[in-house]
Amino acid sequence: MCCYDDIFKLTGMMSIHLKPYMVFFYCFFAFWGYAQHNNTESGLAIKGYDPVAYHTENTARQGKREITAEHRGVTYFFSSLKNRDFFLENPEKYVPLYGGWCAYAMSRGEKVNIKPEAFHDSDEKLFLFNKTIWVDTREKWLKNSNELEENASKNWTLINSTARVE
Repeated sequence: MCCYDDIFKLTGMMSIHLKPYMVFFYCFFAFWGYAQHNNTESGLAIKGYDPVAYHTENTARQGKREITAEHRGVTYFFSSLKNRDFFLENPEKYVPLYGGWCAYAMSRGEKVNIKPEAFHDSDEKLFLFNKTIWVDTREKWLKNSNELEENASKNWTLINSTARVE
């Protein structure tokens, strides 16, 4: 994970006294970025949106704090008890792909946060995307989804092999 040759190239112009600190920070942040398996805020998935509503209603619906379920150490909110029950019957059917990270960014080997309203539900797979005023990664994804999905799946497998999963 931490290659001293790369770090030397990055810090080649620095004072010899600063290089040990740069090595530490480079390794720390490289490890921290890979250690987070799921895109969660304090253990909460999809920023509190209901994972079942994406599939059953084709909409991004905010879940309720009082209707929850946990799956693999991650908490999900639901907009109804019915949706929570669907989830509990088969959680893998409803959890977003790539740990809830942006599918387009994952196709490039990157973990990027999402906007829950930017999604695509295809063949019972939930893809989430980042969206800003400048870039809509969902639109980029839809132009070449087969190739991008293949790349994202390969990258997710690689990232998972180096991540610590609880």
